[in-house]
Amino acid sequence: MFLISALSLSSLNALDVRDYIDAHDTRYVRIKCIWQDKYLYHNAGEAVVKYSNSISAADPRSHWYIEESPHSGRYWVRSRTTGEAWHIENEMGALQLAALKESFTSYRWKFNTETDFFRIQSAWQSSNYLSVEDTSTVVVGYDALVSAWYSQRFRIEYASAGATAPWQTYDESNTTNTGGGADILNSTYYRWAIQSEAQKRSAILLDSYGSFVSWTLSEAADSFTLRYAVPDSSTGGGSDGPISLYVDGVFNREIEVTSKQAWVYFDSNMNEYDVPGTGLRPGKRFNEARFQFSNPIPVNSTIEFRRDGGDRLIWIDLLEAETRETINPATPTEFYDVTDYGAIAGDSQDDWQAFEDCIDAAILNGKGVFIPAGIFQLSDKLELAGVQIMGAGIWNTELHFTNETAQKGGINAIGSNTIVSDFYMRAPIAERKPYNALRGYWGTNSRIENIWTDQFTVGLWIADYTGAIEETDGLVVRNCRIRNTFADGINFAKGTQNSLVENCHIRTTGDDSLASWSSDPTEVEICKNNVFRYNTIECTYRAAGIGVFGGEAHRIHSNIVRDIVSGPGLRFNTTFADNGYAFSSTGTIEVYNNELIRTGTLNGWGSESGAINLRTRYGDVRNIRFRDIIINNTEDYGIWFSYLGGTNTSGSFSNIDFENIDMQDVGYGSYILSDATGSCDFTNVTVSLKSSSGGSAIQNNSSNFTINNNGGNTGL
Repeated sequence: MFLISALSLSSLNALDVRDYIDAHDTRYVRIKCIWQDKYLYHNAGEAVVKYSNSISAADPRSHWYIEESPHSGRYWVRSRTTGEAWHIENEMGALQLAALKESFTSYRWKFNTETDFFRIQSAWQSSNYLSVEDTSTVVVGYDALVSAWYSQRFRIEYASAGATAPWQTYDESNTTNTGGGADILNSTYYRWAIQSEAQKRSAILLDSYGSFVSWTLSEAADSFTLRYAVPDSSTGGGSDGPISLYVDGVFNREIEVTSKQAWVYFDSNMNEYDVPGTGLRPGKRFNEARFQFSNPIPVNSTIEFRRDGGDRLIWIDLLEAETRETINPATPTEFYDVTDYGAIAGDSQDDWQAFEDCIDAAILNGKGVFIPAGIFQLSDKLELAGVQIMGAGIWNTELHFTNETAQKGGINAIGSNTIVSDFYMRAPIAERKPYNALRGYWGTNSRIENIWTDQFTVGLWIADYTGAIEETDGLVVRNCRIRNTFADGINFAKGTQNSLVENCHIRTTGDDSLASWSSDPTEVEICKNNVFRYNTIECTYRAAGIGVFGGEAHRIHSNIVRDIVSGPGLRFNTTFADNGYAFSSTGTIEVYNNELIRTGTLNGWGSESGAINLRTRYGDVRNIRFRDIIINNTEDYGIWFSYLGGTNTSGSFSNIDFENIDMQDVGYGSYILSDATGSCDFTNVTVSLKSSSGGSAIQNNSSNFTINNNGGNTGL
């Protein structure tokens, strides 16, 4: 599990509620009554807080955040999913939830510390304490204090890192059955092996007719994602074919699988080709297929993929199973429907003009745009300015962009108050070019939520490149899926500030999955105060899981980064500062409570990297604090310092702190190249090497670099 830091024990030792209030950013917690392990949770649309001893730790309904009120020792407790706050204003005997009223004492709570638990007391009615004593209901109540009641004793736990996914994952580790010659490929870092691009670096090969793999569903589901690879054509143009799907042993349908838009080829200089050739290394070999059922497949049903006669040889990484959600506008009269302007779902005809007409009318009349269920074809990009556009859900509404010309697809924002949500977007391209799903200038008060992007060059590139350059300030990106890009997943560039990426799942990107690049210093301010939190990143096939290139005061926390095919888990460098800012002399970047699993691999040029990779070139790398981080199973190094070199370059490392870092199963703990200059501080750093690595906990090859040992270090 994630929490091994010093603070992870605070749920057992109940130090002080302030230990659960992050000094730098929001940190989510779970609140548990120690009587029968009942966790508090909230269903959207309900006005009361409930409890359950079976709700999953990953379920965001059971996640809260605690805020200090202006009144000493009094706190607000708010829902992760809705932002609503606890209160007892209506005195109905139950703990209620509503939009926070800061002036109301009934919304304030005291957390009274006992030996190993809290009692949660109303600041308004001091005789009332939260209680789950009444077992005739599942609603949290309140009562006068009874010291002996365990039903009035609560503990607080941090929510786990990573995104809270609505799906169950089935892979080689939890198969129900394989047979007919199916082969589970061993986990490997060897990049020519196709399974090196799978999550956990292992995959299931169905290479003979009759071979199969099956799983028993642990939950009912009606919507599925198959991540797979099939051989490319010899000319690189892609090849298609089926794989057979069986449900409970009965043939259901053929799932179409393809190598199109997959299989990118790289030379030794990381130039990219769509055609295989001598000496070219393949990447982006996996693809995804979405398929649905009208009615849910019940729990304990068997889902099987079988290679029948005429089916493709296939490598299967995983199957994701979930229940789709249908979204409708809360106030339908405030939205214009694109079908009322001529768009027709599923007719394979271009709907772009209908969309444009609907968007123009909505902007003119102060309305939003609704895209109902169905597949809509769009021959050009959409431009949005100060308008909300929403679909019926990511499994229901699909936008398929059809024009492969650069910049002729995706959505471009050109102003504040722009909101995009609840649909799937797919691009037609098969190579890296300027073709991003969501881009542009988002001004202030804009949001991107519940969007699924597939096969674009970049998922989100937030920057302005036209006219008088404007900066994006305060953009919220939440609950998105970024899949199968040719370059970055999400990049906050050109002065983007005070912006957030939260609870996003990013997989198979051809450059940094999450990035903040302080580019173009002659046009914009430095990027600052951006937050990347509670995201899951996996199977990045080039570059890093998270990259930061200059800037100040960012917070990067509670993320899971795993299975980086070709590079670091986290990287911080000034390689691009020839056209950007370096790291500010003020405003420390805080990096904490992240898990880096199977990262720190050979990069695309065949050079080693660390799970945490720091490199100078055009300026200093400075003012970064790393703490409470797990590094587990690197190909090479845990922490890496280097200087890229070249002409007209400079840069050293300063004010770099590492605290509570746990490195397990690493080739080397920390590796400092001979050209690195500067220093860093180590406090409570633990290193456990691979048994066969032949490495060392610290390999400092530079006479100009110092590691300051501040104590508590193990294995160094």
